Amino acid sequence: MITQAFILAAGYGKRMKPITDSIPKPMIEVGGKSMISRILDQLIEYGVRSIVINTYYKKELLQNHIKKYISTIPNPPKIHVIEEDELLETGGGILNALQHLDATKPFFVANSDSVFIGENIFTFLNNAWNSSMTSLMLLVHKDKAIGYDQSGDFSLTNDEEISIRENPEYAFSGIHISSCHIFKGLEISPIKLMDIYQKYLKNTIYQGFYGRAYAGQWFHVGTPSALAKTEKLLESHPHTS
Repeated sequence: MITQAFILAAGYGKRMKPITDSIPKPMIEVGGKSMISRILDQLIEYGVRSIVINTYYKKELLQNHIKKYISTIPNPPKIHVIEEDELLETGGGILNALQHLDATKPFFVANSDSVFIGENIFTFLNNAWNSSMTSLMLLVHKDKAIGYDQSGDFSLTNDEEISIRENPEYAFSGIHISSCHIFKGLEISPIKLMDIYQKYLKNTIYQGFYGRAYAGQWFHVGTPSALAKTEKLLESHPHTS
């Protein structure tokens, strides 16, 4: 069982302006609950015991928000909130967080700008994980990706390995399991996560990287218009996480 997680929560949220002029993006409420608390709810429901969260933009507001959230949870997991002195991007954020993770064990990586309807996403990934994998990504078919405005990220081989090719069928939700050995020997610096993963790309396949297609609904809440659309659709699913 995967017992630790890292949540990316440091970014500026520029596409969510003007809302993010006053609060950090993870604190934006969707259906009456902040996006970061929705991810934390799912992690706690799953049973994670250790969570690291990075902060940078409007970090005091976000840190206080997380502290208030933790105070409402009976027997919460260990939650370590770290500050970045400079914005380290997705990959650098993980490199900076590794000192607070068990480097011998895999961990969940989660964005803080998503809402899901359906099976607990972390239970879903954990049940598909095995130790021979380097990474396991939660993919969503483009038809089920609300607020996603790209043409697709990945395809899957017959063995469910992550592949890049023309007209990819799936969007990458940003939720995945990663092995710590991926980051061994790398120095902390601003770098995107996919730039680190690029070393595993051989021809069109990411070696050791697998994907699972999520049957539920994914709302990528990245812009004010996506937020409004998500709010409207959630009205018919008031009890979703």
